[in-house]
Amino acid sequence: NKKNTLQKIVLFFEKNYSFKFHNIDKKIVNILETTEFKKFKKYEQKEGFLEASKFNNFFSVGQKNQWKKNLTEKQIKKIEDKFGKLMKSFDYKLSVEF
Repeated sequence: NKKNTLQKIVLFFEKNYSFKFHNIDKKIVNILETTEFKKFKKYEQKEGFLEASKFNNFFSVGQKNQWKKNLTEKQIKKIEDKFGKLMKSFDYKLSVEF
């Protein structure tokens, strides 16, 4: 939920750093519109993208849970062992519970 996550970020900065945002609703709408996967993919096709490899585009599929088809159980476990606590703090669903 991108909108909810952005609102949490705004609240974090307001609460912890007394930061004041102006026109935040419009800014969130703008962020959501300008950071759509399709826009990034189109930009990469037109302008290129430094993070892309010479074999694949960086923005290739953009489907929810696509990693499940591409990563082995060993790779998933390695990621979760290293970043599981952080992932859980952002409400990612893990195959291994911490």
